[in-house]
Formats: sequence, structure tokens, C-alpha cells
Amino acid sequence: MMRLLGKKIGMTHIFTEQGIRLSVTVIETEPLGGEKTDSELFKPGDYVDVIGTSKGKGFQGGMKRWNWQPKSFLSLSKIMDQIISPP
Repeated sequence: MMRLLGKKIGMTHIFTEQGIRLSVTVIETEPLGGEKTDSELFKPGDYVDVIGTSKGKGFQGGMKRWNWQPKSFLSLSKIMDQIISPP
């Protein structure tokens, strides 16, 4: 089994000869002592198994990305506005 070390660069689309759009991941690989280039290692139609690690932000990631706020925080802020604001 051949192994390569790579880094995800991004996502893009390619089109088949029939005009079907496929989503693909672009990966930059580094040579691991071999003389062959990546284009010589893979042929069209080859399948590749990929193992990766996420950044692991948990629920906090969704809160930052979509500006979610816990319901208790919203209730608390309304109460504090009523207490602090002048009549």
C-alpha cells in the first residue's frame, strides 16, 4: 500500500465527458522519498482513501460561525436591560 502525506488546499468542481459535475477536494502532497510525481502515481478513475483530522471546535464552532446564542443568555440580557435602563 502506498502512502502520501498531504494538506487540503480547497474544494472545486470538475466535469466528466458526459457533462456531469463532480465535487473534488484539492490536496497538496509532499514527496516522501520517491522519485515519481503525483501524476505518475494516479490514473483517471483511481479511488483514494483519505484519513483526516478536524479542528474539533465542538458546539462553539457553530456559535461563532452562525452567531448562535444560548436562550438563557437572551433571557438574561433582556432582564438586565430592564434593570439597568432608566425609567
